[in-house]
Amino acid sequence: MKRTRRLRELWNWLPVFRVVAETEHLPTAAAALFVSPASLSRSIGLLEENLGAPLFDRVGRGLRLNASGKALLDMVRDGMRAIDEGVSMVDGNLWSGRVGLWAERAYAERFLWPLLKTLRATHPNLTASVHSSRPSEVAVQILRGQVDVALVEVPPVHKQLHVEALQSLHYGLYCAPSSAYAQQRWTLANLRTSATFAIPGSDGAPGGLSHWPADLRPRDVVVVEDMSMAQEACHALDAIAALPEVVARNANMRRLEVDFAPDATLFAVYRKPVSVHPRTEALLELLRGM
Repeated sequence: MKRTRRLRELWNWLPVFRVVAETEHLPTAAAALFVSPASLSRSIGLLEENLGAPLFDRVGRGLRLNASGKALLDMVRDGMRAIDEGVSMVDGNLWSGRVGLWAERAYAERFLWPLLKTLRATHPNLTASVHSSRPSEVAVQILRGQVDVALVEVPPVHKQLHVEALQSLHYGLYCAPSSAYAQQRWTLANLRTSATFAIPGSDGAPGGLSHWPADLRPRDVVVVEDMSMAQEACHALDAIAALPEVVARNANMRRLEVDFAPDATLFAVYRKPVSVHPRTEALLELLRGM
């Protein structure tokens, strides 16, 4: 009973703590909770006083979650998620509400739209929320509950995330069907010096070069946002792009007969289960069969 009374004292502060911890910005957290920043600050102060330890480092007028705060945030996320899942199972709303998915646009076209078509046919009360933000934001969106399952080639590392290999990705060099490059036989060395390559990247840095042999990096590179834009560049600029076969086939691209095989893996990333959740498992079963 003593432990129960202790938890009851803390209970109302924990959801507030989670929002402040995830934003590390009182005005943003206050706007999300429809309360004043001063009220939030008092709640965090009372929680820290009750626990006998600070949860944030005060940096000027800002907040930075410290090690104790990070440990508590992990537990609060798990606890709130378990309660939410339990309530859904009890009130019969397991197959209603919002389901969040993340994928680069090209993978959304190949995997998420067919998945959602099936899911909406069997569970019409579900509302889909599809994200395609920066890959660096995937882990945060999953941990905050905005995304249930993400499809990525390079999975984020976090102790609360589970990573499952879905399928191998066989890369090749592709161009538009009408391109002059499609009419000739090439070597990678010749293409490297004569062709324009559309390569996905972020912040101007061509991250897609990781698929290239280090000694045969292309000279003429146009850095684009993602694989979908690389396909567009192939048509608009008569460029060449390194693409997974499942993406290029879905977009009707022409594969060049060039020895280029830097295979990769498509992963599903989701929160480590607190309990067996039928909805997440149903999403994964559909993805495994694609």
